[in-house]
Amino acid sequence: LQTEKPKDLHIGDAIVTKDVTKESTDFHGTARAFLQDSQTILIGGNSKVLIGGIDTPDGMRSTGIRLDEGRIRLFAREGTACRVDTPAGVVECRGTDFVVVVDPRTGETIVYVISGAVEVRGVGEASASRRTVHAYELTRIAPGQAPSQPTVPGEAVVNQYTGGLEVVGQARVPAPHAPV
Repeated sequence: LQTEKPKDLHIGDAIVTKDVTKESTDFHGTARAFLQDSQTILIGGNSKVLIGGIDTPDGMRSTGIRLDEGRIRLFAREGTACRVDTPAGVVECRGTDFVVVVDPRTGETIVYVISGAVEVRGVGEASASRRTVHAYELTRIAPGQAPSQPTVPGEAVVNQYTGGLEVVGQARVPAPHAPV
C-alpha cells in the first residue's frame, strides 16, 4: 500500500483508490465502506483496517487493503481488482465476494470465498506458494507458512467467520453445499 497519511472517515465520505483510510471498530461495532470503484467493504468488530490504492503490474490502480486484525468482507464487482494484505498472507481478487479474518493472538489469516475465486499466498519465504480458493472453500495461512489446501468447511465454521457481515436484505451467507 502507498504510505500516504491516513485520514479519518465520516458518514458519507467518498473513498477513491488513491485515498489511504485507517479504520478501527470496537468489539460490537461494524463499519461499511462503499468505494467509488464499486467495491464494498464490511468491517467487523475489533478490526484494524487500512484502505488505500495500489498500482498493479499492468499499470492499473486497484483497491489495496491492509487487515492487521479482525474481519472484513469484500465485494469486488466484475472488472474490479483488489488486494488484501495481512501479517501472514496476501489475497488477490477480481469480481469476488469473500471474507478475510486475522486472529490477533496468532496472526493466522483465514480466507473464506463466498462467490468467485481468489489467489492466496504467504509472505516472505512463503510467498512463492500460491493457492486458488474457490466459492465455498476456506484456507488458512499461519505466519511464515504457505496457505493450507482449501477445504469446504461446515456451516458452523462459515457462520463463525461471516456472522455479522451480512448484506442488508440477505439473511446470512449461503452455507457450503456438498459436492454432487
